[in-house]
Amino acid sequence: MFNLFKKKQDDSTDLDAAIKCMQKGQLDEALRRADVIIEFGPDIALSHRFKGEVLFEMGRQTECRESFAKAEEVGGPGTEELFFWRALSHANEGHKDEAISILRGYIDSPDAAPGMVAKCESAITTIGG
Repeated sequence: MFNLFKKKQDDSTDLDAAIKCMQKGQLDEALRRADVIIEFGPDIALSHRFKGEVLFEMGRQTECRESFAKAEEVGGPGTEELFFWRALSHANEGHKDEAISILRGYIDSPDAAPGMVAKCESAITTIGG
């Protein structure tokens, strides 16, 4: 009648809740939730991308690139710009040449979108290339 005995639903697999944690700076909790989400849906690229973004914010660059690589391997929506995240991650570790190489590789590709080319060129300037 009043749902007094109903268990509270666990929202650990709720991506929106995980995103809110990240936005609030609760990165450890966002990462925990990302791991749970991936456990329940390992074939969803956006889950791996989200984990990579959390790790990026935590400064865990090698791990974030691993998550981005897994998202690219799974493929699908939300993976188109992962090269950019990988490049920024390399730049954050001081690997400017690697970062610029990734960005230039995109710029030179036949499928490069004009808006993303501009974003890459701006990043190259910021990185110092």
